[in-house]
Amino acid sequence: MKEIKNLLFIISYNQEKYIKSCIDSINELTVKPNRIIWLDDGSSDKTLEFLKIAILDSKDDLNSLIDIRSNEKNVGIYKNLNRAFDFPDEKIDYFHFLACDDWFTKNYFKDFNEYVLENVTTEKPHLVCSNHISVTKNNKYIFTKYDKKLANIHGLLRNKFSARNLGISKQLFNKLKKYDEDIGIWADRLFDFHMLSNACRVYLMDGSYHNYRIGVGYSSRIDRKLQSKSLKQVCNKILENFEYTLNKKDVKFLTYSICLANTEIKKNYINIIYLIYQFIINVNNGASIKDFKIFIPNKIFTKLKNYYNEQ
Repeated sequence: MKEIKNLLFIISYNQEKYIKSCIDSINELTVKPNRIIWLDDGSSDKTLEFLKIAILDSKDDLNSLIDIRSNEKNVGIYKNLNRAFDFPDEKIDYFHFLACDDWFTKNYFKDFNEYVLENVTTEKPHLVCSNHISVTKNNKYIFTKYDKKLANIHGLLRNKFSARNLGISKQLFNKLKKYDEDIGIWADRLFDFHMLSNACRVYLMDGSYHNYRIGVGYSSRIDRKLQSKSLKQVCNKILENFEYTLNKKDVKFLTYSICLANTEIKKNYINIIYLIYQFIINVNNGASIKDFKIFIPNKIFTKLKNYYNEQ
């Protein structure tokens, strides 16, 4: 039987207090990846010091498994992520990513390998994704399960599908363009769109394996207007360069997303009225009443949400 070989990239920057839980999750894996490359973005706290201590204290010999590569200075999240493409490895079958403030449940790679051997029928560029668990600030688990019909670019555009919990096949990894480092925080959405556009097939593995801490990552600290400017750029790039992969509903929803971003950048009556119009024509096309929360007082939003849900 073929052995599935996995490479895991772990990304860190000034996350000293999460190092132990991340390493503990690696320790507890029933099957470990064949190689781990830890990409630290020039942390100025004790991230690297705590990492080396955690590795030495690990119950298994993680010292021989984890290859630490640290930038001399902080270069930014996407420039750091792009370093992953400097480590091509033809012996590896699948590439995985993990932020060090997140962690895996123990059977991730065991179940992943078994799923691939039993279900993957192509060597063409493909993804193997899983459902995931999100962890709130109160440590309450929110289970998100994706519809297999939406495991594509159309689901991605509408936030109905995430390509974060994945194994990228070697054939697909070698075709990928790097993250656009100048486009801002939404560069990951553009990257995912590129990835799904180049994937001949997306496999969706049942099960929850990735645990995310909500509100502690880089994106949660970015100014809302900067996020909106980045989203607008991404939507425009997708419209300009990927028309052949989009249908009319995708174009209509991207227009709505641009309108939403414009309204968040500049809240005036003209933008808000146009947003309401775009919302109405996209109600059954992925638009969410939650998009209005930033513009409407909580009491009014709650009443509007209840009315919307009753219709």
